Amino acid sequence: MRIRCAAALALLTAGALPAAAQDVPYGVACAGQRISAITVRPLPPLEHPSKNWWDTPVSMMNSSHTTTKAGVISALLLFQVGEPCIEYQRLESERVLRAQPFIADAHIEVYADSGGTVSVIVNTQDEFTFILAGRFSGRSPYVTSLTVGDGDLGGSGSSLAVNWTHTVDREGFGAAFTSYAFLGNPWQLQLAAARGATGVSSYLGDISHPFYSDAQRNAWRGSVVDATLLTPFQRADTAAFSLIEERQFFYAGSAQRLGKPGSVTLLGLALSSEYDASSVPPTGVDSTVDYDSLLARYAPRRSVRLNLLAQYRHLAYQRGVRLATVNSSQDIRTGVEFDAHLARGFGGFDKSVADVFASSGLFLGAGSRLSFTYLQLLFEARRGDGAEAWTDAIGSARARWYHRVTETNTLIFDGEFGGGWRTTRPFELNIGQPDGGVRGYGASHDAGGSRAAIKLEDRWFAGTMRNRVDLGLAAFVDAGKVWAGDVPYGTTTPVKVGVGVGLLAATPVGSRRTYRMDIAFPVSPDKYARWEVRLTVINIAELGAILEPIDVRFGREFVSTSASYTYPR
Repeated sequence: MRIRCAAALALLTAGALPAAAQDVPYGVACAGQRISAITVRPLPPLEHPSKNWWDTPVSMMNSSHTTTKAGVISALLLFQVGEPCIEYQRLESERVLRAQPFIADAHIEVYADSGGTVSVIVNTQDEFTFILAGRFSGRSPYVTSLTVGDGDLGGSGSSLAVNWTHTVDREGFGAAFTSYAFLGNPWQLQLAAARGATGVSSYLGDISHPFYSDAQRNAWRGSVVDATLLTPFQRADTAAFSLIEERQFFYAGSAQRLGKPGSVTLLGLALSSEYDASSVPPTGVDSTVDYDSLLARYAPRRSVRLNLLAQYRHLAYQRGVRLATVNSSQDIRTGVEFDAHLARGFGGFDKSVADVFASSGLFLGAGSRLSFTYLQLLFEARRGDGAEAWTDAIGSARARWYHRVTETNTLIFDGEFGGGWRTTRPFELNIGQPDGGVRGYGASHDAGGSRAAIKLEDRWFAGTMRNRVDLGLAAFVDAGKVWAGDVPYGTTTPVKVGVGVGLLAATPVGSRRTYRMDIAFPVSPDKYARWEVRLTVINIAELGAILEPIDVRFGREFVSTSASYTYPR
């Protein structure tokens, strides 16, 4: 189990407030008036659940749900009592609340007081936050993973998820906890632990004040990771083998905002330490593998670095309707964002190596409530002192287009590329990785140093059942390939095609949180690929948020993913 992924499993959102809550008959605009009082009115997913027998499952979910506490909502607001009422902060507070995994929607009303001050009323509606995900295959083992949990435990704004995975050698177990308003502040605390195929426990701890909005003046993060994982190497015509990969990481840094909201620059400084080592597993040794050459390539390395961070943001937000959801609206992130990260590694600290590390990222987004497209580019590399070439180059690109053709029909086009070159830690990209490869090839043995995929999905809103559940249907076709590159045992494949259908459901009506069941079939010849079923809970709180396939992300230096304070990411 990859513990970075485990924490991400707890991110779940969606929904829309009742129409009545969106009317502001006596409201006034924020124009610098002092705020005399803030009242938070959190609502459950369903205010008036039906007693009809066919609504029993939804009513049971609602009755077992604990409404988010007012203190959690207050901690995430960008204004406080006694401060001036600024319209930008009101709108941004609504967006920040909607971006939380347990909030379906938020609307903030402002009313005039008799003394020239204003009272603020914050209306929120919860989402059902039950977590369920799994992966099934038509080839043994038929069930390979299962995750369950709750994304708003006791209304505390905290999530807890537990995970089980099946591997060749043993079962893996893990748990992840996230608090989205830690100690009543806009801080996030993530804790995760896993015991995987190596039989060794792994841990993660992360506390941060994310850069939720341009209205903030600073952001900070501290992280500690100690992970021991079994990293598989696929081979096209025979069984996979694995190496044990140990990764340790420490990070502490902060960033300061320069400029006015709407067009800002973040400048930051951080200290990091990262250690990587590979070894031969105690069992399951394959006599056909040249372990000595692999361990020479993946030699232990420690890097202690001083990191300089810069980010330019010129972003705006609007609402899109039925783009990535069954039947709801989402915030759309448009504009430009550019990240630059330069780090200097120092030798002499517990055998640390001296090196230079650099990474950059670019986001471009444009669209409207009916159509949205964005481009995302990420790249990094490092160079040791005295080395002739840069190594550990990891890059990815994604272009995605959502287009609502009619009131009930949406097309989604996705083009993706990822790759690694001269890597000094175990790295390969599988053709069947669900979020970056071709669906239907999860059991395929094809993997290489780089991968490209094109995906087309046609999605229909089928209607609302009993005024409780939004239903949708999807048909998709994926095409992609991998190139061998310079990774051990890499394979260059022809283009492979997978097709499938999906059933989508969201409750309550208007929820962004989508329960999805996909069945995918391999079309191209592949000795090992079989049909597969995936159950997922999808919540994209904000279209345009930085996304990257898990196998690409895990191949990166941990410092590159920690150095971005943007939320959601």
